[in-house]
Amino acid sequence: MVTAFETTHRIALAPDAVWTVLTDWSRAHEWMPGIDALVPDGPTAVGTTLRFTAHGRDRTSTIAVLEPGARLVLHSEAPGVIADYTYTLVAAGAGETDVTLVADVVTKGAMRPLGPTIRSSIAKADSVQLERLAALLAA
Repeated sequence: MVTAFETTHRIALAPDAVWTVLTDWSRAHEWMPGIDALVPDGPTAVGTTLRFTAHGRDRTSTIAVLEPGARLVLHSEAPGVIADYTYTLVAAGAGETDVTLVADVVTKGAMRPLGPTIRSSIAKADSVQLERLAALLAA
């Protein structure tokens, strides 16, 4: 995989509080740009499929890794594009959490030449997720 972007944001809440909102799929549209709604096909667990509409297209992600309160990996595949979004939470002291998001994206087949452009577009659109999550939690 090739990293499209990596960002870290300090949120003035304990990891458990951040985790609760991070995995509240009914609120994902409030901090994930371009998402109209996100609906899981079951409880939050490894293998659960998350269905959503992004920029007018139906998409899915699968929970690939789930370490409650610490790490979440969402895996998505579209024709020629595979992406893993890894969210990591680390206690940063008195009721604060450092949240890191790494978006790894690989392109293949006919999409391979578009890899740099696709990664750039993903970085532009999604690198604000943690800022938006922090603003939501501060409200």
